[in-house]
Amino acid sequence: MNGFTRDFLLIIILLISVSGFAQFKKGFIHLKNGDTLNGYVKLREKNVVKFRLEKNGETEVYGQETLKGFHYNDFDRDKTFEFLDMNGRGKIRLLERISEGKISLYGVPRDNLRGASGGVYGTSNGVIINSQSTSSLKEFRAFYVPDDDGYEKVSARFNDEHLGFLRGCPKLEEAFKEYRKSDYGVIEAFEYYNNNCGN
Repeated sequence: MNGFTRDFLLIIILLISVSGFAQFKKGFIHLKNGDTLNGYVKLREKNVVKFRLEKNGETEVYGQETLKGFHYNDFDRDKTFEFLDMNGRGKIRLLERISEGKISLYGVPRDNLRGASGGVYGTSNGVIINSQSTSSLKEFRAFYVPDDDGYEKVSARFNDEHLGFLRGCPKLEEAFKEYRKSDYGVIEAFEYYNNNCGN
């Protein structure tokens, strides 16, 4: 295969991939009036969501004024986004809900409709860790957790700041002593806490 043919094929593959990401994805939207509509979702810039009841049906546009959040399946991975009041005074931001539980974790994706896969994982005392720094850094630009006034931004690299939220879980705390804190993905630690310690 000569250089021209190889480059041409790469361009075609890239165009197909990009068009796939731009398509409507099966999911549902939550409206502020309490209704949930099942159909097909497409996120646009400036927090605008396009929605269709049928795959090739009429397109309706929703924004933060009428939309509470939405959910869709992206390459066999479920994703949920919510419009949140960040400071309790009407500063609205669209965030992805990553882990739900006693301490929910929200993130700002690097790309709204794409998600990078994580690195290589191992375990310590049953706690999942990432041996190639954190998958969190590849997929999310920032993380937020609920606080008294809204949502507090926390580092995308795991550190002592996160330990302040994840108290009262001996198994998780023991694992922290054996590995450098930066080996833990933020997402993995919060998911473990919510699934095993946050009840």
